[in-house]
Amino acid sequence: MQKKNSRGVASGALMLSGIGLAISVLFSFLLPDTVYEYMTTSAGIMLILNWLIILASHIKKRKLIGAEEEHYRSASYPVTSYLGIALIAFTIAGSLLHTNQRVGFFISLGFVAVILGAYFLGSRFGKFKKVHKSEEEY
Repeated sequence: MQKKNSRGVASGALMLSGIGLAISVLFSFLLPDTVYEYMTTSAGIMLILNWLIILASHIKKRKLIGAEEEHYRSASYPVTSYLGIALIAFTIAGSLLHTNQRVGFFISLGFVAVILGAYFLGSRFGKFKKVHKSEEEY
């Protein structure tokens, strides 16, 4: 559990965010413009990919709990989620049109590959346990 100060602020997380921001500002002054643009483009694409994962998880979760339940009914449920995924894909594909952003796109694909590789190695050789909840637990 995160330690908080008397005001309820997670001081460690705030300090880490501040250090990350300071490093980013320092890099903006020290690195050439193109390298900094590559870094920020790849970070932006990774941020947008988080929303893609959220929407995909939403679709999967709704299928698990059953959209037939009264409080989960929505006339636009699958359409809006799939539309959001399509718009995100369109946005990311737009980064391929600009030369400097194209490099950032491939850097972010490299980060995704490293993360997926670490996940698969950890799940195969590590001590990760897959926990599956039955449909009744939702």
